[in-house]
Amino acid sequence: EQLLTYGQLLGINVRAVDGPERLPDLLDQLAGKTLIIVEGASHWADEAPRQAQRRGLSGLESRGLRVLLTLPAYGEARYLDRVVDRYATPGSSGCIITHLDAAVSPGIVLGTVLEQRLTPVYTTSGPGDQVEIESFDGSVMVRRLIQETGSSNPAMTHPDVMEVNAHGAG
Repeated sequence: EQLLTYGQLLGINVRAVDGPERLPDLLDQLAGKTLIIVEGASHWADEAPRQAQRRGLSGLESRGLRVLLTLPAYGEARYLDRVVDRYATPGSSGCIITHLDAAVSPGIVLGTVLEQRLTPVYTTSGPGDQVEIESFDGSVMVRRLIQETGSSNPAMTHPDVMEVNAHGAG
């Protein structure tokens, strides 16, 4: 219900699927779309629906679709690892780092991305109906980390770190 309301506010179509086994039929109907967002089964306490959803999502790459996990930049490491463990499919190697503006520091989510060997593709920031989606830019993220931690972390003032920052800016 909440997604339907958001869809109306944003002027986008939202379709509900009665179960993960129906997802391929809906994807056939949406074949010409450039972006399809599939909201996960995180609210299900039972593991069976979640596993069925993973099976449905794992076949998407054979349809020419790319599966990207969404990881909130404000998430704690244990939570982010659990999201990857629960929802990553054999074909999902990419991610979208969401709520970048709400994170005190993106270091935790970037650590998860590196440890889990995911490729960040997009970032999002902004409130509600003003969300901005941008392509991930590693040099921008590194500069942000240095700016946020540079004054309180002596390691960030090391000459090698500053040189990396200077080269990243040019």
